[in-house]
Amino acid sequence: MVTRSGQFHLERPGIVNHRGLQRRRTILLENGLTCTDDLHTWADAASSLSVDELIAAGDWILRPRSTRTVGDLASVLPRRMRGVRTARAALLEIRPGSASPMETKTRLQLVRGGLPEPELNVTVTDEGGWLGIVDLFWRRWRLVVEYDGRHHVERQKTWERDVARERAFRDAGYDYERLISRNVNGRTPDALAIVRRALVRAGWRPGVA
Repeated sequence: MVTRSGQFHLERPGIVNHRGLQRRRTILLENGLTCTDDLHTWADAASSLSVDELIAAGDWILRPRSTRTVGDLASVLPRRMRGVRTARAALLEIRPGSASPMETKTRLQLVRGGLPEPELNVTVTDEGGWLGIVDLFWRRWRLVVEYDGRHHVERQKTWERDVARERAFRDAGYDYERLISRNVNGRTPDALAIVRRALVRAGWRPGVA
C-alpha cells in the first residue's frame, strides 16, 4: 500500500507500506481503483521480491511492443529505498523482448551458464519471406530456440502448426531447438546443455568473441 508522506497507513499482515504517493505516477483502473503505474509498482516490489522475480517483472514491463526501456525502470529508483540494491542488481539482467516469465527464466539459465546473449522475440525472414517470430535467436549461428508451454502439446492444431513451423526453419537452413518445462524446471534441467550443443555444432566456441 502506498500513502502520501505523513498520512496514516494500515498495519496489517501481508501489507507492505510505502510512503510518497505524491511522488509516484498513478493510473485509474477500469474498476475505479487508483494504483501506481507499472514502473513505480516494479520499484516498490523490490522490497519483497527476489532478484530473479524482479527481473521477470521488469522483462514483462519491457515485453514485445512495449515502449518502456531499462532506462525508464532505472529512472524511478530513488537513492534510498527498501530493496534498492535488489532493483539495481535486477536492472543489469533485464532485457526487452521476453514474452513470458518462463522465457525470462530460460534466458537467465542460458546466459548465466556462459552462452552468448540471444535476441528475444524477433522476426526471422529468408529469401522466401517471413518465417516467424521466435523466442530466442542467435543470428550469427542461425539457431532458433523456442520455449513451449503445456498448451502447445494439448491443442492439436497448435502442435501441427508448430511442427510445420519447425520444418520451415530447418528447410531455410536454421537449427531449431524446442524446450519444454522439464528442460528448464526439472530436477536436472538440461536446457543449457541442449542449447550449448546446438551452438557448438553451429561453430560457436566458448571464450571466443
